[in-house]
This record gives sequence, C-alpha cells and structure tokens, in this order.
Amino acid sequence: MTLLCRLRAKSRFTGNVTATVATVGVDFCPTAAQTPSCVAEVASVAVASAAIQKAQMDPDRYCWPHSDAMNTGESEVFKRRVVRFIDLGMSREEASRMADKLVLRDREEDDRRLCLECDHLRGVFCRNYREAEVIEHLPGDLVTQLQRCPGFSPELHSPLPTTW
Repeated sequence: MTLLCRLRAKSRFTGNVTATVATVGVDFCPTAAQTPSCVAEVASVAVASAAIQKAQMDPDRYCWPHSDAMNTGESEVFKRRVVRFIDLGMSREEASRMADKLVLRDREEDDRRLCLECDHLRGVFCRNYREAEVIEHLPGDLVTQLQRCPGFSPELHSPLPTTW
C-alpha cells in the first residue's frame, strides 16, 4: 500500500494530499555556531490531487490511440453499426466484420464510404443513382465496398463520427 493510500485510509481524505519525498541525508560539518551536525535535503513537494487520480481511472487509458483496443466512442459506434447492418439483412458475423473494418477506416481517416452507410440506399436500390454515377439496382458486392461516391449522404441516424 502506498503512502498516499495509507493517508487516505486514515483520514478518509477526498481532496488533495501533500507528500514530501524523502532524500538521502548529506553530511555537514558544522562550526560551533551551527547545529545540527547533519542536514537532510528535502526534495520538492509532490501534490497528488483527485483530478490526477481521476485521469488514472479513465477507462480509455489503454485503448486507441494508445493500443489497438477500441475506446468507448469507437465501441458505441461499432455497436450501432452492427445493429444497422443486421437490420439491412446481414448476418451478425458479417455485420461485425464490416463494422470492424469501418473502425480501422475511421482511425486511418479514410474518406471512402459504404452504400450501407448512405441515406439513399433502399434494399439494393440507390435512390440517388444518377448523382452517384451508378446503376439503380446495385450489385451486392458494391454495397459492401468502400468507395468515394459523389452522391453519398449520411444516413439520418448514422453512427458515423462527425469529425475525422
């Protein structure tokens, strides 16, 4: 148990704690007018605040961008995408794979989109096919392919991040 934890346990502390870090004593040869015979140098005072400890409690501290694990925001977007893709007829496995692919796309700041993310998609039909420069009845593999579409419009309740 650290000194800070012991102090908190004894005093039921909730705010700031001041701790003085101990240092090695320095031999000092005093003259007759000087006392004591040894002097310990005191290090700078360390202050541990509730804010620092709150930052240490951050659930995303070991997630993206510090590792490959999804952070809280990415996890929420992932779940919404899986639900949307299942609603559009994908199996749970396909939907999870596709949502995972989009997490990587978002991290790389790739500007390509899926037809599945577009408001104009109705089944396998594109309601904006002329502006999108595609045929009205879309082939299945095109719907799940990342692409830059001039007719893309985010789905109204899209789980897409608003910033890249």
